[in-house]
Amino acid sequence: MYEEYTNYPTWALAQWIHSEQESTEFFGNIASKIYESYTIDKEEGVKALAQSIRTIVEDDIPDIEDEYYGNMYSNTLRHALEEIDYLQIAAELLQD
Repeated sequence: MYEEYTNYPTWALAQWIHSEQESTEFFGNIASKIYESYTIDKEEGVKALAQSIRTIVEDDIPDIEDEYYGNMYSNTLRHALEEIDYLQIAAELLQD
């Protein structure tokens, strides 16, 4: 349904990463550094990259919590971000 991605939020993040030159280079550089650090254990490298991507995404969440905490907007955004398969995106970036 969303090409080869687990769900829509995963697909949407992957599309954003690959559609903007700045984000492609940014996440590609992170993937390269992590790949170099985890050349022996690729599974640990994927986990480390997934956690890095998750942290970056979550740190960039718009500040709607204070004004809209508990309403449809913040709940929907929070749910969508929880559904992202960061491991799938990390594995894909490390293959590139």
